[in-house]
Amino acid sequence: MHPMESTRCAVGEMVRSAVCACKPALIVGLVLIGVVSGCGGLTCQSAADIMAGLQWNPSSDHLVVTRASDGFDLLPAETDRRANPWDGVWILSSDGRVVRRISREPGFARWVGSGSLLVGSELSGVPVKDPSWELVDVTGRRMARVISELPEVDAWQVSPDGQYLAYVGSWPEGEALRCSVVLYRFGERRTVARYDTRLTWRIAWSPDSRYLYGADDDRGWRVDVVGERLEYTPTSADAAFLPADADFGVNDAGQIVVVVSEPDERAGLKVIDWATGAEEHIVEGVFSGVAFGRDPNVFVCVKHVVAGEIVRVWVGRLRDGAWRLSEVQGVDAPYAVIGLSPDSKRLAYIGPDGSVKVVSIPR
Repeated sequence: MHPMESTRCAVGEMVRSAVCACKPALIVGLVLIGVVSGCGGLTCQSAADIMAGLQWNPSSDHLVVTRASDGFDLLPAETDRRANPWDGVWILSSDGRVVRRISREPGFARWVGSGSLLVGSELSGVPVKDPSWELVDVTGRRMARVISELPEVDAWQVSPDGQYLAYVGSWPEGEALRCSVVLYRFGERRTVARYDTRLTWRIAWSPDSRYLYGADDDRGWRVDVVGERLEYTPTSADAAFLPADADFGVNDAGQIVVVVSEPDERAGLKVIDWATGAEEHIVEGVFSGVAFGRDPNVFVCVKHVVAGEIVRVWVGRLRDGAWRLSEVQGVDAPYAVIGLSPDSKRLAYIGPDGSVKVVSIPR
């Protein structure tokens, strides 16, 4: 890893400028926030002006915080983006202190190993046309550019081991809708696999990087990276295994924790076993942001209470064959921005004062 240089910038001030009154908007891999106008000292461009996210690196010793103006890639070219001084990509230490800003451009970033990042444009629910990504080191130095093979991209994720970029897209072709998932291998700097799928808006890697999971409106699918094949769940075709816009997380045992928000089901979380298709509703409530680390028996999520005005962090643990959930005491995460370290031991979140905080996950 390249050496890190400390700066005197305060992360609390950075994020506080970006978060005032907010409502959550989600994207796989990074939990995002949308912030209303009226931010102190910040010229806002829309009612949902700011989006931000955070992610741990694979070694769990640094975080990346990204901040972008909602709709920045849709704004006219003459828009003055200097009005948002905290846009960009920031590196933080594992205790939440700012190390440096590596980019002033708005966008979203994923770690590629622990020493580099992939930076690209992505907005929740907004397909990106003619997308590309920049691979940079931790100083912001450009290393390579990755150009999408698809005309539009709906979601993208870097594998936890840093070897692959996976992205999905859908686009009209005549009267039909084409959908594909693409795997790009960084070490070879080329696309190594492409599969036709059904409409998919969310994807998630298993923590061991063996499988890439996708949601559609019929059955869920996964790409077996080692076996080099696309598989569909064995559940019956008349049951919606994973809705295309489902928020979900998955562990190495093939257990998928899904946020239930369909009108014909009670809201909450359910666990689906990939191998059998068996489903179990484990808790009721309004949840989002499900995330696993390398421990298959632990996940975190956020629970929205009092019409979404209060947000709490919950941890789920598999004990004696059953999932048990409890609130993480003393954590107030009003902006629904959380991240579980890959070692499943620490939780990073944005607190009420706008600063990034790190706490240990209770055992």
